[in-house]
Amino acid sequence: MADFDGVVFEDKALFQFATFTKSAWFSSAEFQKEAEFTRTTFREEAVFIGARFKEKTWFRNVTFQGYTLFTDAVFGDAFFTRTTFQGEAMFDGAVFQTTAKFVGAQFHKSAFFIEAIFESEADFSISVFYGGAFFIQCSFSGVANFAYTTFDNQAIFINLSNGFPGYLVFLSTAFKKPTISQIIGYPLSRVSFMTTDIEGILLVPAREEEEDILDEIILKKGGQKGADEPSEEDLITQLKHQLGPYITQETLQFEYKLIRKCLEVNRMFTEAADFFVREMRLARQRLPRRNFLEKIAHCLYDILSRYGESINRPILFALSVNLLTPILLLLLPPPNSFDITISRLSEYPKYLEAVFAVFMQVRSFKDIEFMKNVPVIIEILIRIFAIIILGNLFVAVRRRLERR
Repeated sequence: MADFDGVVFEDKALFQFATFTKSAWFSSAEFQKEAEFTRTTFREEAVFIGARFKEKTWFRNVTFQGYTLFTDAVFGDAFFTRTTFQGEAMFDGAVFQTTAKFVGAQFHKSAFFIEAIFESEADFSISVFYGGAFFIQCSFSGVANFAYTTFDNQAIFINLSNGFPGYLVFLSTAFKKPTISQIIGYPLSRVSFMTTDIEGILLVPAREEEEDILDEIILKKGGQKGADEPSEEDLITQLKHQLGPYITQETLQFEYKLIRKCLEVNRMFTEAADFFVREMRLARQRLPRRNFLEKIAHCLYDILSRYGESINRPILFALSVNLLTPILLLLLPPPNSFDITISRLSEYPKYLEAVFAVFMQVRSFKDIEFMKNVPVIIEILIRIFAIIILGNLFVAVRRRLERR
């Protein structure tokens, strides 16, 4: 066994091209300078529990054939580029004070990053997790990049804290077993699913006031979000540089659709309804200018019932038409004096009854003696409004009942 427990490496630690045929123990070891493990092979377990890496640490092209323990280790810049973990890899409670790069890494068994802290960039792009991947209660303060990463098995991302200052990027990420994968507690304004199929994943986003998802924020604002916080602005600029070439109104609408379907499967219908509305508004923006009639129809549908997702709006519009129209009819033509106005308003109940009858399509103004002189165009408009409003109400009620 190679025993370096508690050893303090005051100079640069060089272990490149080395082969540890037996267990290697570096528990509580302290590396005060750079640590170089490039192209090293650990044939048995590698134990770095509580190790301290104060400078850059290189584990590039390293092969860990046994289980690997970096529990509670503290890193400066850590580079695990193209590293192979053939046994279980445990980074529970590890702290990455600056950059953490796992680009192209391969995890053949389960990888645990429970309560790990990433104080800057965490780059897992082009990595492959053949076993389970557990990022539970991780703290990401920068961009956590999982672009082009493959999860062959269970993938768990759970954030139960009140805040989430970082960003999760799933760009063309592959979840091979979405039905046993979970992404819980992350606000969608800080998560990108650009060109990633998340259908079947248990997605439970954190509730927030921000309406737009991250990719729409990038498309709309670029680097303007968080302008009072330079670090936040830098992160948005970095994300725009990475994701900008992929974000269009078409891909954004498709992303909204995927998120909506995922939420519907998880029976989060209220949240899914909001995403349907945003999806339809994007579809309206994509309409060619020559389709102005279709755009008007879209706008009316949105105003009257939020594309069939609001029951309150049609009811309020119906009440408005029925309550306000009698007043307009009573004041036309304009009365000559205030007394005449008061006298006419006293007839409001019977005018209300007449308007309601026309609104419900059961009578005509011609059938009511005191309404015969009302212009036909007013009755036509009331009937048209009634059909549109009641149609929107029917659609909204049907959708609510279908989702129960």
